Amino acid sequence: MSYLFPIDYVTEWAALNDNNEPINMRYWSLTKEKFDGDHSFEMRYACQGNYRDGKLVNDTHGKITVNGEQVSKDKYQVETINTEVWRAFYTWLITSTDEQFVNELEEWCVKSSVAFFYAFTHYYTMMDNRAKNTFWHFAKTGKYRRVSRPVEALLHVYEEAQGAVTEDPQYAGVWNGTFAPTTDTSINSQKTYYTQYAFDMWVYDTDTALGIDNNGELVFPYGKEDEDFRIDGDPSSSYVFNGAGSIFWRRLRDNFTEAIRSIFTGNRMNECFNADTLIEEFDKYQSCFPEAIWRLDVERKYIRSFTGDTENGTAITTKETRFLRDMMQGRKKY
Repeated sequence: MSYLFPIDYVTEWAALNDNNEPINMRYWSLTKEKFDGDHSFEMRYACQGNYRDGKLVNDTHGKITVNGEQVSKDKYQVETINTEVWRAFYTWLITSTDEQFVNELEEWCVKSSVAFFYAFTHYYTMMDNRAKNTFWHFAKTGKYRRVSRPVEALLHVYEEAQGAVTEDPQYAGVWNGTFAPTTDTSINSQKTYYTQYAFDMWVYDTDTALGIDNNGELVFPYGKEDEDFRIDGDPSSSYVFNGAGSIFWRRLRDNFTEAIRSIFTGNRMNECFNADTLIEEFDKYQSCFPEAIWRLDVERKYIRSFTGDTENGTAITTKETRFLRDMMQGRKKY
């Protein structure tokens, strides 16, 4: 992953996955490799950039006391709390049986969020948003779920029932009652834990939607899916979707097929998955900018980078021809 930063520095945070290779994440999860700055498994940026490439470079959020010692709040949050939650999630993902995956998914993820994300990226051929460039947000959902197989990495978000609890009549697997944070420092097998916390998906870096590549060129026709190859029938040409081997999305697709399919057939989705509506939104957005802004944008992005601007004999723009040559695609209006 490349970003893993706390929002409230206690329990809510978001992680940007920067790894397309499932085997790497399997190794990272099971071997418990520590952060050492070798760019292999740790995030590139954390805590709004204070923590970079496995090293604390700015200590702007002060110190906290841990086991009687003063330690960096940023460093502790990233290395000791957030990262271990992510590691526990991925360990569950690669070690759970299909039955456990189905039964426990909502203890780890907001099912409606991940199912919608799969459907959305599928429908719009967002080939760079299934492993790399997925933004995982860990926060309260407002609904308590019983933890089937608790792990110590999440004890700080576990709670215990204070009296009787009842299952919600409207939401299966959701429990109503009074709860309080557990004070346990290790898992007590005689207790039942509950949690409000789970991962949901945020949109990030959708520049390869609709079958276009990073240069903005339309390289894939409509309808390409995560099992399709760049050259039909030729596995050696690689998958259309980067990270098509992602364990999470494959297991979600194979075990929650009906939940994903229902997203396309629901009445609320008519506008979301409608070409006319999408084009209308594109046109509205582009109409926000006057012609002068478009000309300045072209000059700054493509002309200046092609010529390499100088000021008083000193280069102020790195000369790079590929932006003008490969990336100036215009407004691409239909």
